[in-house]
Amino acid sequence: MWRAIPLAKMVLRMAAFGALLGASLGLVTLIAFESTAPAPKSHYQLQIILGGVKDGAVLAGLVGIAMALYAGIVHRTVHKPAHFRFALLIVATIVSLTVVQHPFHIVSLSEFGIPLVDWVLWALREADPVLIPLFVATIAKHVAIGAVSLYAASRYLRDASASFSKSRAPTLA
Repeated sequence: MWRAIPLAKMVLRMAAFGALLGASLGLVTLIAFESTAPAPKSHYQLQIILGGVKDGAVLAGLVGIAMALYAGIVHRTVHKPAHFRFALLIVATIVSLTVVQHPFHIVSLSEFGIPLVDWVLWALREADPVLIPLFVATIAKHVAIGAVSLYAASRYLRDASASFSKSRAPTLA
């Protein structure tokens, strides 16, 4: 029971960071597609930002749940904190790369018969001013999720050790 609160905090930290990350990616999307937005731009701007916040919170929340499950099941005790943080970095990277979100649906590209490598080369060759910032922002999103997973793992170790020491403290009766 003493590990439940630190695990829940890990999920909440990742979800909160995901909401911030989604808002920033929504701003990049808004800037990139501002010229193609329909007439009531204020309505669509709000929808893009809220969609980014929702997508970021869902993605990072899923990453946080996967990290919490891994930490709760596999690492019941942590003997080497560096290995634990690296393991959670790997879990976060795998989950963030396998969850399919816009703007680059790899699954839908393969359904159209377009290999991802050809699509990336076409986008870079055309030097589309819309796609380049979205490529960079998407790559930065996955890197940021990995970096925050390291932070969340470190905070989990600190919270879990404090919670464990409180649960083992002798009670004075």
